[in-house]
Amino acid sequence: MEGTDDDVAATNDDAAHSKAMAVGKGYFKDPYLNFFVRKPKWSPPLMNRGTAARAILIRSLMDKFLAPFIRGGPGGGAGNRSGERCQVVVYGAGFDTNYFRVASSIGAQLNVAYFEVDFQNVIAAKKRVILGTSELSDLVPGANSGGEHLISPTYSLLAADLRNLPALTELLSQSGFQRDVPTLFLSEAVLMYTNPVDSEALIRWSAGSSPSSMFVIYEPFSPTDSFGRKMIENLKRRGVPLASIEKYPTLEAQNLRFRECGYPVVESRTMLDMYPRLFDQTEQRRIARLEMMDEFEEFNLLMSHYCVVVGLKQPSDKSTWSSPLL
Repeated sequence: MEGTDDDVAATNDDAAHSKAMAVGKGYFKDPYLNFFVRKPKWSPPLMNRGTAARAILIRSLMDKFLAPFIRGGPGGGAGNRSGERCQVVVYGAGFDTNYFRVASSIGAQLNVAYFEVDFQNVIAAKKRVILGTSELSDLVPGANSGGEHLISPTYSLLAADLRNLPALTELLSQSGFQRDVPTLFLSEAVLMYTNPVDSEALIRWSAGSSPSSMFVIYEPFSPTDSFGRKMIENLKRRGVPLASIEKYPTLEAQNLRFRECGYPVVESRTMLDMYPRLFDQTEQRRIARLEMMDEFEEFNLLMSHYCVVVGLKQPSDKSTWSSPLL
């Protein structure tokens, strides 16, 4: 069972507020998020730590994808593809600000096209903020903002339903998406709201749209213990049931999903396992000083019920990435 489109779209506000609260508390920096969230809602320390891990995870994987394409960057060696065009497609992007982070730091060293896809009401809200904020609009040169989309040579905001693949294919193509370019596909807490038939179709379409791609998902799993059942029930009461968690309850099931949908190499880890990989000891001590947190057992349970899965597809004679979760 899926939630209504409006209920699913509303989860963007929750995620944006959570990230803005974590930024405000000093867990990580994001100078662009405050343009989208003026007054973040309070969230407890364990949620702030989890949100920080989620944000840094997505940043680190995006940076690993982009590294080989940076002109004069650190992606040297056999996989170096300095200066080549690459693409990023963010499914259910919401108020994600990674484009602005990349554009303001290494954008001039990249030949990258960035596409964000979401429901029409979310895209309209994000477009309105971007066009009304010079710090954001200056990073989107040459934008065509007519109609419900915003399209530029480097960044496009696209209103589309991820379940309608023919329409999505046409819209991406009209916006400059190229099927022969290395592409990062990103689904951050999105496919979990979509039924398995539609989510598998989207992964399969993504794998077939480029000879070289990386697909990243972040979402909950492990629904069978008491914590998992409570997590499912809480989301169901909010009108956003997890439509696919029963079919992919384990990391092994997640890995199989990606392999069967066209990604021969798959890596997955729990967020509990990722935490020390994302934050070294010095950073963990800094984070510990930000807020007093006593719920360590609950934090570990929360982190052990979220996972990251990365599917890789690349020609054997042109390997670009290896073991992105290490």
